[in-house]
Amino acid sequence: MAYYIQENCVACQKCRVECPVGAIRLTEDRPVIDEAQCVSCGTCAVICNEGAPIDLNAPPALPALHPLLEKDCDLLVLGGGGSGLVAAARAAWLSGKRVIVVEKGPKPGGGAWYAADFKIYNSRWQQQRGIPDILEDSVRRAMDDTYWKLDPQLARNCFQATGAFFDWLCDTGERVEDQFREGTYIFDGPNGPVIPVFKQMRRGRQGGTGKFVVDQMTALCQRLGVEILTGHKAVELFSHQDLVTGALVRDAGGMTRITCRACVLATGSWIGDQQLLERVDPKFAAMSPVRSPHRSPKYTGDGLRLARQVGAKLDYDSFCLRLMGPLLMAADGTPYQTLGAMLFDPSVIFVNQNGKRWINEQTGPRKGFFDTAISLREQPGGISFTLFDANCIVHAVERAKGGGQRGIFGGVEFPKDWKADMDAAAKEYPFALYQADSVEALAGKMGVDPQSLAETVSHYNAMCAQGWDTDFCKQGEELVPLCRAPYYALRCSMATDGAFGGVPVDPCCRALRPDGTAMENLYVTGDFASGRFLNQGGVKVQIINDLAWAFASGFLAGSHAATLLSQSR
Repeated sequence: MAYYIQENCVACQKCRVECPVGAIRLTEDRPVIDEAQCVSCGTCAVICNEGAPIDLNAPPALPALHPLLEKDCDLLVLGGGGSGLVAAARAAWLSGKRVIVVEKGPKPGGGAWYAADFKIYNSRWQQQRGIPDILEDSVRRAMDDTYWKLDPQLARNCFQATGAFFDWLCDTGERVEDQFREGTYIFDGPNGPVIPVFKQMRRGRQGGTGKFVVDQMTALCQRLGVEILTGHKAVELFSHQDLVTGALVRDAGGMTRITCRACVLATGSWIGDQQLLERVDPKFAAMSPVRSPHRSPKYTGDGLRLARQVGAKLDYDSFCLRLMGPLLMAADGTPYQTLGAMLFDPSVIFVNQNGKRWINEQTGPRKGFFDTAISLREQPGGISFTLFDANCIVHAVERAKGGGQRGIFGGVEFPKDWKADMDAAAKEYPFALYQADSVEALAGKMGVDPQSLAETVSHYNAMCAQGWDTDFCKQGEELVPLCRAPYYALRCSMATDGAFGGVPVDPCCRALRPDGTAMENLYVTGDFASGRFLNQGGVKVQIINDLAWAFASGFLAGSHAATLLSQSR
């Protein structure tokens, strides 16, 4: 065991909730770490506000290496994720002014690093190819979906900024367009308008489109002389006469006070704030562990606290989670093609921890893992097992040859030797992928009652034989009986694509005060800028996808800040 929880622990249990392997249990006085389960990831140490978990293998902590340092800049960007980097690069590009980016992580990128694609509107690329401009149609739909509570100019600016950003990205990078492949996103039915989607061609475990753009923006910042301070956390924001004047930031060596003429808050999600999470969705907050690349302990809602310090409004009605599932988050980005193809194939069945089916599995491929998560949230612990056998795999292989639908992750090809592929996956993911020669033996590995699971499978097979699912109305060729070994089960869980909302912004992404007026030199971008998501009676309405909003909001903030900075003092 590398980590130990000291006596200064206040028993808030945040470390127990966030531990990705469930290695922390609660005793009478404080949490303790199970030596056998601990993987020394350090999540507990990062998230603890009291500094209670310590790394027993780490060298002794050094005292502060420097007294209070002083820095000065024109634009201070707090947060070096996708939106922060875009804002910094854009402002420096247009104004030539001094820009500093403060990032508390060891490297820039944040949640954008994991993102797969972004949608663009009315770009030069589209115009050159004769793709119709559907911006106004998109604004109308966004307004309709949000019951006209959304600022129409913010929506319009956001959509416009996606295309403008992509054009600028192409202008500032070398042969950027060649790095992308075109996809499409169709809304309003099969005959509705088509939105180009750009996906970076080289994907996998090392990131996709988001990482590519982050790398481009980081390189551009370096060329423009933008200073990026990693390992620095903003602890206080200063203001004078309603203007933000600077921030106090902390690194391992001490404190630095940075003065500025304008500031961008781009600190990311608040998903790591357990108290706020419990306030927004108590049921989801109680699920542990919940896997997601977006549920990092560093996303503690720092921006909300900083914004409140200088008088910005917090819109609690805008706080919302976008739930996902069932997902095999432990194997995210798996190189095993068969596993990836079968994860959400409509021929599988979903069972909960009681061994019972809980949904029509055709729902997942048709509506996606965001809609399915609504039902999964009601299952014990938010856990589901994706159950299938050799029959299902053969069926999926044959359907794929004919160009049929292969679930929400369509496009995944099956290897010729799928059995060897699955055997290799089971060795790498023994905690999430189980295989056995009988349903009862599989249940034992899953930790599910064997009799209950056997009854579920037997009942399902009987419905397959009669050609009608009387439980959940599954139909057609996807009614494939599970009767051919080997049998497989993927342990899937609830996850979140992030926690959103917080500070309302104007069409230029300036923070709003409680009276609705815009703060002159404070901008808010990314996940906690209220505007992209609205919580309408419990329904979370998204007007644009994650990466597009990150880039668009950063682009809008950086462009407006550049104009502000170019004005005389």
